[in-house]
This record gives sequence, structure tokens and C-alpha cells, in this order.
Amino acid sequence: MEERRKFIRFDIPLKAEVVIKANIDSLQEGVTKDFSREGLRLILHNFSLGEEADIKLKIYIPGRKEPVEVKGQVAWSRANDANWEVGIKIKEIDKEAKSEILDYVYKAWREKLNRPE
Repeated sequence: MEERRKFIRFDIPLKAEVVIKANIDSLQEGVTKDFSREGLRLILHNFSLGEEADIKLKIYIPGRKEPVEVKGQVAWSRANDANWEVGIKIKEIDKEAKSEILDYVYKAWREKLNRPE
């Protein structure tokens, strides 16, 4: 099978919240996985998002006071036991914050690779 991804994905979990627009804003907690320059996979417990839905995420980087805000669009979603996996295409993110996330996940990924098994 041919690999279609343009960028490496880092399988490092980060806490995230999805801001859901309704009558009042509500938050759904999740975990990001497979973060890359253009997208990420989001794991949600008992909650799914419709394809092509525009969303806002708050991603928490350890050691950073404020979360990083990301605007994205749902590319795909699928059920996985009691969880939902959702592919998010990043539409808008502050360049400096994006660099912070990529630096963090890259360093964590390198540490994970260097750990003895």
C-alpha cells in the first residue's frame, strides 16, 4: 500500500478539548495522537464529530501555561470500542504555537525511541 502522507506523524498523546458550538459553548475532552504539520488524530470517549465539521481545539502542552488553539476540519471519523477516532486537518494555528507542539512531540518521540525495552 502506498503511503499518502506528506509529513511524519508523531504518536505522542496530548490532552485536548474540543469546543462545541451550540446554544452555549461546551467542551469535550480528548487526546491527540499522530500530530503532524497538517493534521492530527483525536481520540474522543463516547462522542463523535461529523465529517467536514469545522471545529476548534484547545491542545495542552506540558509546561505551557495556556493551551494552543487550533481551528480544523474533520476529515474522517470511525468508532473504536467505546471511543471515536477522528482525523483533523489543521486549518488555522499560530505559527509559534505550532512550532512549540512539533518541538515537544519530536523530543518526546525521540526519547520514546531511545528507551530500552
